Amino acid sequence: MVRRLGCKCSAIEPSKVQKLLQSNFPLPPPVVTISQYACQRRSTLNNRNKIFTDALDILAENFEFNENESTYVAFARATSLLKSLPYTISKMAALDGLPCFGDQTRAIIEEILEDGVSSKVENLLCDEKYKARKLFTSVFGVGLKTADKWYGQGFRTLEAVKASKDLKFTKMQKAGFLYYEDINNAVTRPEAEAVAQIIETIVHGYTPDAIVTLTGGFRR
Repeated sequence: MVRRLGCKCSAIEPSKVQKLLQSNFPLPPPVVTISQYACQRRSTLNNRNKIFTDALDILAENFEFNENESTYVAFARATSLLKSLPYTISKMAALDGLPCFGDQTRAIIEEILEDGVSSKVENLLCDEKYKARKLFTSVFGVGLKTADKWYGQGFRTLEAVKASKDLKFTKMQKAGFLYYEDINNAVTRPEAEAVAQIIETIVHGYTPDAIVTLTGGFRR
């Protein structure tokens, strides 16, 4: 004779089962898919890879100065992608599967991971020609050819350029020197909102039901 033993076990709720499994078998982190196209990536105000993007930006700018368009574009794309990442690059393996990274950009990132700085960037920041180009082109109306011309004539500072009696400036360059600080300082949000209020008042004078909205970074 077989005696059937009664089972007094109560059913476990599905939610508790899921929590139990997760505690014993942690789920892998979600896979983040990054598009190679900037227009398909989310922009973020929190750059988690600034140490890399600052270095790549400097090198990209120098490639642009030297009219090395293909390398400039490659570095600019890598910088754009790094800025969009929702995580910080802490090892080279984190770049696996990501688009926009070639041998040159990977080498820069690897050196920064190992040494904290890029030797190419450090050398470039000490280069007189690069510093002069960057300084002179920061003036509204001054392009690379003019910057190189001034550098070739021995100028190294804006004060020396403005004090020269041999140089002739265009109207745009004169305005660039006159309003240099205003042009090169970022517009604050209160300033942008004040301008928006003025424009909104004028627009509503013609179209009362029109909607005026700040765009760009101030809309985020």
